[in-house]
Amino acid sequence: WVPAGGAGASAPVACEFRLYETLFKSENPSEAEDWLGDLNDASLQVSQGYVLPTLAGARPGDTFQFERNGYFCIDPDSAPGALVANRTCTLRECRAP
Repeated sequence: WVPAGGAGASAPVACEFRLYETLFKSENPSEAEDWLGDLNDASLQVSQGYVLPTLAGARPGDTFQFERNGYFCIDPDSAPGALVANRTCTLRECRAP
């Protein structure tokens, strides 16, 4: 959650979240007869939201863990007041075996 900006509080910062999943459906796409048919149509989902005002100064390459969502890296497509955060790893993927 991100608190709404109120009297004397900084406003949340708009952010585009790019959520990447595996590019291919199979473990080994080189073994697929039709590698184009093996592409995962849902490999990228883009959503809009807000982050805490403290991230307003984030620069491309800065990394963060967003609670219950995973690890993200700020993208060079970011602009002042309009961050872009790429998910680099879900929490499910990042757990120790």
